[in-house]
Amino acid sequence: MTGGDLAAELTGFANALRAAGLKADLARLGLAARALLQLGPRGRAGIYWATRLAFCSRRDDLPVFDAVFGAWFGEPVPLVAVQVPGEGAAPPPAGGAPVPGTATAADEPTPVGTAGWAERDLTELAPAERAEANAWIAALRPRPGTRRAVRQVPGGRHRVDLGRTARAMLRTCGEPARLRYRRRTRRPRRLVLLIDVSLSVAAYADPLLRFAHAAVRTGPATTEVFTVGTGLVPITAALRTPDPEAALGGVLALRPRGGGTRLGAGLADLLRPGDRRRAVRSAVVVIASDGWDHGGQPAVLIRRVARLSRLAYRLVWVNPLAGRHGHVDAAPVLRHGRRDIHEVVPGHSYAALRSLAELVSRR
Repeated sequence: MTGGDLAAELTGFANALRAAGLKADLARLGLAARALLQLGPRGRAGIYWATRLAFCSRRDDLPVFDAVFGAWFGEPVPLVAVQVPGEGAAPPPAGGAPVPGTATAADEPTPVGTAGWAERDLTELAPAERAEANAWIAALRPRPGTRRAVRQVPGGRHRVDLGRTARAMLRTCGEPARLRYRRRTRRPRRLVLLIDVSLSVAAYADPLLRFAHAAVRTGPATTEVFTVGTGLVPITAALRTPDPEAALGGVLALRPRGGGTRLGAGLADLLRPGDRRRAVRSAVVVIASDGWDHGGQPAVLIRRVARLSRLAYRLVWVNPLAGRHGHVDAAPVLRHGRRDIHEVVPGHSYAALRSLAELVSRR
């Protein structure tokens, strides 16, 4: 469809929608045109979803839109299983990625909505479902919020700024002046992720790294990511690449996955005085691991987790194996060190990762 055909088709379609009672104004018409140009040639399904997302703002608009769309384009509306936003669905990924739950002209099989696989183990998904899950993981936005900073600025009504008030009185030869106040500023809270890439949880390393990539894209200046295997490896710079596939390729180039987990040694490296320990202080720390420390002493690991918990604002432990049927947290740190961990959550499915993003973003 050329630019002129696109403008003519959209203008006529918008007039038909307006006559049917929908709000098809110029702003929504421009939004639909930009969406179609961004999606490119994706067939009727792409036209349907781009215009539906632009012209429909309420659930009651959908039957009217479907009827007008079918009458205008002369074919029945494609039936696609979707999840209604507001019922736990994440926003569609940006950057031209396909909308999960939709079909394209080249996809003849009936698409599957997130309700069919969101709760299932990520290692059990079919290739098409796995690709769809990856797109939804990339759309997650874990954002820890803000914290009070030490720096103060003029403003507020509770803390008197004695210096500014005294200087104002000097300018008026000692006469009483209006009180000046100061208040603390707020800074974004840091997010630190430690992802186990050992053999015991190697099947879940890919989705967990994709979650970390989404976190880095959400807060590139306030997110730090490390892999924990035979050592602690910083991978934040590699994850700043916008494309998830290229970012994960850069991570693999830094450190091949596999081998045993030296979790205790990795935490010792993290807690050593320096920039890394400063990054952990008052941050939301997420450890994604099954808790086993090969070659380390469980008591030492428990003490280091307790130290990390005292430094961090919140310590969240993600066990990817917790979603398996019959799994029991047998690692000593998860059995005896839970008093130092604020939350222990699973990480085996898209629904679990979405809950993790909500937990990280909780104020």
